[in-house]
Amino acid sequence: MKSIPIVLKLTYLNLRTQMEYRFQFWVFLIIKALSYLSSYLTIWLILSRFQGIASWSIPEVMVLWALVQLTYTLAAPFYFHSIGKLDEHIVKGTFDHYLTQPINPLVNLIARNLSWTY
Repeated sequence: MKSIPIVLKLTYLNLRTQMEYRFQFWVFLIIKALSYLSSYLTIWLILSRFQGIASWSIPEVMVLWALVQLTYTLAAPFYFHSIGKLDEHIVKGTFDHYLTQPINPLVNLIARNLSWTY
């Protein structure tokens, strides 16, 4: 519990470094929103054409799709850029940096590599 302020500070610094190129940051966020919107519209168009899938109605399928997107949106910022590159950190020896600091190495890795664009 005493490392929470450190993790919050690392997360804040990570956001500041990603916001250094503000135009790129905001364009990427807009592109992500448009991709979610386009996939929603695609599913809606397909389901409105076929009136559902088997016994599933359009609202039921949309709820399932929303749950998939929600879990992806919650998991991706924490794990894709940090845990996904854990093997690279171990092979290169840069994970030792996280091991020598006084907070949990996994929490430190996630806080330093958090992706804000999901």
